[in-house]
Amino acid sequence: MTYRPGADFFLAESIEQSVAQVEGKAYGVELSFKKKVGNVNGWLNYTWSRSLLRSDEENLSNRINNNNWFSSDFDRPHIINASVNIIADKYNTVSFNFTGQTGRPYTIANGVFEFEDINVPIFLERNNDRLPTYHRLDFSWKVSYSKKKNPRWVGDWTFTVYNVYGRKNAYSRFYSQRDGNLDKDFFGGFPLGSYQLEVSNSPILALTYNFTFL
Repeated sequence: MTYRPGADFFLAESIEQSVAQVEGKAYGVELSFKKKVGNVNGWLNYTWSRSLLRSDEENLSNRINNNNWFSSDFDRPHIINASVNIIADKYNTVSFNFTGQTGRPYTIANGVFEFEDINVPIFLERNNDRLPTYHRLDFSWKVSYSKKKNPRWVGDWTFTVYNVYGRKNAYSRFYSQRDGNLDKDFFGGFPLGSYQLEVSNSPILALTYNFTFL
């Protein structure tokens, strides 16, 4: 189930007027590899998958992408995750974790029309473009230490750097009237400005303490 073209949940008399039944299919394959060499261990995981939808509407105005298969919001064909752990000694462990995946689908405007001096985007197709590829590297340093021979509990400190190289991963893109104060404009010649929302565009530091009762 998804929303129909031009759906407005606030103005519709009933929700049934704004939603459409769709057919869906999903398939894929996953590969995983693990390796340990001395005090270094790691793993690599790769997934290729597709998640597609298709409407079956007789009414031309209710058809989504003319009843052809299109990417669902969860369609990310390529996902790769990797982790490397270095055990320096019995007290210190250093880890690197990388994740990368195809950007999620979103709907880009096919054109624009002007209504009462307001530029309004025209959307003819659903999920016809993708956000940039998402990728991120995280680093962590775990320190475990206890002076007692028979402790009742053990604890460790973990220092983490999230998004080490400050990747500007896009969370979404949206259209708005042009504003000179907004500099994240992707289509310079388009009557509407296209702007990108980023959740985190710089490294984030964190320090945590964990303990476990024995």
